[in-house]
Parts: sequence; C-alpha cells; structure tokens
Amino acid sequence: MPKVSIVVPVFNTKDYIGDCLSSLIRQTMADIEIIIVNDGSTDSSATEIHKYLVDSRLTYIELEHNVGTFHARLKGWQACRGDYIGTVDSDDWVEPDFIETLYNLAVQHDADVAECGLIGVTENGRTEVIPWADHNHRFVSDDEILKLVLERGIWHIAANKLFRSSLFSASEWFYQRVFEKIVVADDKLLTFPLFASSRSFVSTKQRLYCYRLRSESTTHNRVVEHDLRHIEDSFNVDKYISEYLGEMGLLSQYGDTHEMNVRQEILLSLRNISCYEPGSHNRRRLYAKIVERYKDRVLLALHENVLASVDSGRYVLGLESELQVLRKHVVGAENSFHAVLKNHYPYAYFLYRPLYFMMKKVERLVFSFKKVKDW
Repeated sequence: MPKVSIVVPVFNTKDYIGDCLSSLIRQTMADIEIIIVNDGSTDSSATEIHKYLVDSRLTYIELEHNVGTFHARLKGWQACRGDYIGTVDSDDWVEPDFIETLYNLAVQHDADVAECGLIGVTENGRTEVIPWADHNHRFVSDDEILKLVLERGIWHIAANKLFRSSLFSASEWFYQRVFEKIVVADDKLLTFPLFASSRSFVSTKQRLYCYRLRSESTTHNRVVEHDLRHIEDSFNVDKYISEYLGEMGLLSQYGDTHEMNVRQEILLSLRNISCYEPGSHNRRRLYAKIVERYKDRVLLALHENVLASVDSGRYVLGLESELQVLRKHVVGAENSFHAVLKNHYPYAYFLYRPLYFMMKKVERLVFSFKKVKDW
C-alpha cells in the first residue's frame, strides 16, 4: 500500500500537464500513487497524460463530462489508498522532495495536516513570493486550527498540503450533499471539513509547491462572468460551511468568526468590482449580484472596513476611490445605516442607488473621526 496518494485534476491543460506529472514521477519518495482525473478535457490533455502511464504508480480516471475541480478531486480521493492524501493542480509542479518532506513532517509530529510554502512563477519564469500563503504557525492543535482557518491565519488552499486520509473518510457525508459545480472557492469547500476534523497541523516554510501564475487561468482571469461566478460560488460555499458548523454543533463556538470570514469575502468581491469602469453595465451587474446574495451583510462588511480603515488612516482594501465615487450619489441622504438593517429594504432599491445607506454612515464617520482627508 502506498504511504501517500496525490490526485491531479486535469481540465484543458495540455501545455502544462507534462511538467506537473514529471515533477511527481521524480519525487524522492517512491512509495506513492498518483491518481490523474481527466475532468472532461476537450483539448489534447489525454494524449499528454498517456505518455506517462507507463509508470505503474499512476492511475488514470476519465470523466465523461466536466464536473469542476471540486468534484474531480473527490473522485480521485475516493480511489486513494495512501495513509495521507493530497492534490496538485495540473498547471503547477512541485519540488522533488515535496511529498517526502511533508510526509516526514506529518509522521514526526503525528499531524493530521502538513503544509509547505508556495512560490509563484509567472509566464516569463519570474518567481514571486505568495504572501497570503505564508504564516508563522509551526504547530497548531485542536480548536485553534479551525479558528485560524476562519481568520485566514491558515490558508484554506488544498494543493500545498497532505491530509490524513481518515479525515476524508470522516467528511464524505458532507461532500455527498454538494451537487453544484463549484468553480471558485472550491478549495475552501474541500478543505474546511478536513480542518474541522483534524486535531493537529504542522507546517514548514520551505517553498516546495510551484504555483503557476497564468493570466488565462480561472483564478486570474478578470472577466465579468468570472466575477459573477466568484460571488455565486463564494456565497454557496459559505452557506455549506454554515450548515456544516450547525450540524456539527460548532456554530456557538465559530459562528461569529465564520460571519467575519463571509464579510471578508464580500470585501474581496467589492475590490474586484473596482476594476470595472464606474457607472458601467458590468459594474452594475456585479453590484446587483452582491446585494441579491448578501443583502444587508454588504453594509456590515463595508461599515467594518471603513471603521478599521479610519482607525489606521487608510482604506485597507484600496476602496477609497470606490467610496469617493459612491459618495457623490448619497449627499443629503435622510435614512440611516441602522434603518436599513432594521427594515431590510428590497435589494432592487440598491440597483439604482448602490450602497446608498452605507454611504450615509461613511459621511458620519468622516465628520466624526476627522481622520480622512481630501474628500
């Protein structure tokens, strides 16, 4: 039986899958298995994959239709036999000692989860440190793990980690209720129940996972359809996580922290909106989608962000220009921020006057704290 199983979900990455599989075949740890899941690719990815199947450690699964990375990974993990399981994206690659280092780290500390650092690699070969993937947590145990995940102290990405396989077995009941095709935030949905079930987490700062920064990838492609999907998928993922916490009796312990995490997702979506031309049709579509899904939580998120930003003397997510634009729409507003929270005005109202009541609160903050200049 292999000690470690790695799943590689593949969808239309014919130009990159060879680098990925070569890096896994050359691992210093030999007692591994590699499960390749072709998620309905329409390019020549399958042809490239078959060049590597002479290695008996590789298993090939071909799905008839594209189901998305989340479900493709689950298909692969269901076939795994290793004591620890992991996943590597098909357009990335890993250092030769990636698996051995993480496995030895996990065994040494009897850890349920082991993590390494990432290094970003641009299309022209330039390397970049991934700041959101770096943290100072060497060893974490018990309830502190999930708290740090929700606080983003431990990042929820799956690809730079090994998980004890029993965590997956304990979480299958949860995965089986997810029927949507999750394209964005799939890592968060995949790893959350694993973290919730784990009792020990260990990490190394060694950057052994090479994360390819592709302009055309799902993560980096700035098109309105992707940003709309980001809002929808993030909302659904957070809904599933809330349900999980409720069914596991963890809402009283983690509910507030989870809500804070949701509001941070809202701010990230608003930051994406700021990339579009003010007053444009796409910008209005995105505003409408956020308010449709999150309603008054949008106001809470922005209110908290403005408070934090005023206290620190800056807008932490670069929303200052966005607030300046919105401020022009609300001078002279009569209704207060609290009236919105109390009465839950229909979201259609916001389609014509975006974030109307939040800006009333911004006005009050500006005059109260007198710390924001040049308005």
